[in-house]
Amino acid sequence: MILGLILLVVVAGAGYVSYRLYSILPENTAPSQAEYPQAALDLLKVSIVEDDIVIPGWLQLCYSAARKLFYRLPYEKYRQVSRLGEWHQNWIFVALWVGSNWSQHEILTTLLHEQRYDHKWKGLELASQQFFGVSVYELSIPEIAVLIANIQSNSAYDPWCYRDKVQQKASKILIAYQKVVPNLVFDSNQMFSRLRLREDKFCETEARE
Repeated sequence: MILGLILLVVVAGAGYVSYRLYSILPENTAPSQAEYPQAALDLLKVSIVEDDIVIPGWLQLCYSAARKLFYRLPYEKYRQVSRLGEWHQNWIFVALWVGSNWSQHEILTTLLHEQRYDHKWKGLELASQQFFGVSVYELSIPEIAVLIANIQSNSAYDPWCYRDKVQQKASKILIAYQKVVPNLVFDSNQMFSRLRLREDKFCETEARE
């Protein structure tokens, strides 16, 4: 009798979660097939885990990927799944689904490919060309760290307007990366040596001066 009740609860719970996932997952749930340097994947991973305080690192990665899946939804459906009270619950369901269906490599690759940099350029490759004028495969590790810092906040970590702040953030990411790869050697002075000039860039700091 007790085992039957337990089984009924488990089946009902699984059915409820399946129904919720069916109603909130976008049609395109496949991970990105783009390829990026391993250093970019590793730097993104340590930046997410380093910033995490409460949520375990693996779940934080899944949670971030769940956000990107929601961004693929049509606007009206996105509003429906983002209603107050259901928002975090939906994200947790999708995050657990991502963790069960995607590899860590696929999660990191999708995050780099779906991300918008400087609010304009989608994907790390295009961002690399726009920020530094070269392919991401030609970037130094400090330059990749600058782009990873920009993921945290396109505005607050804009390398054209807030270079000191970006340098601090990128340095923090590099220090965390060195804990994973102790023999890593890089030159922090390379962070902005190839950063392209943008005549159309207007910064709030300039407006106040």
